[in-house]
Amino acid sequence: MGSGVINFKLDSELKEQFQELAKDLGSNTTTLMTMFIKRAVDDQAIPFEVKAKSKISPHLRKLLAEEDAKILGIIEDDATSLTKNERNKYRDLYK
Repeated sequence: MGSGVINFKLDSELKEQFQELAKDLGSNTTTLMTMFIKRAVDDQAIPFEVKAKSKISPHLRKLLAEEDAKILGIIEDDATSLTKNERNKYRDLYK
């Protein structure tokens, strides 16, 4: 099988970081890109999750993590109970 060439533009700093990563892994950029392309072709998909950058602030992310920990019982839940009417009132705010 012959070889082909793919050219693309890349930020020079990112290129240097990628080259350094390849070196740290005992490889080179061509091998890493070939691994990526082979996996993408085999799986018929990008071999990692692609999603939009989070728009959640670090403060809100911390609050959400605390709430998850409360739900999982890792930390004590300090919330007060709401009445059914209060729950409905607040739920209506987010419709």
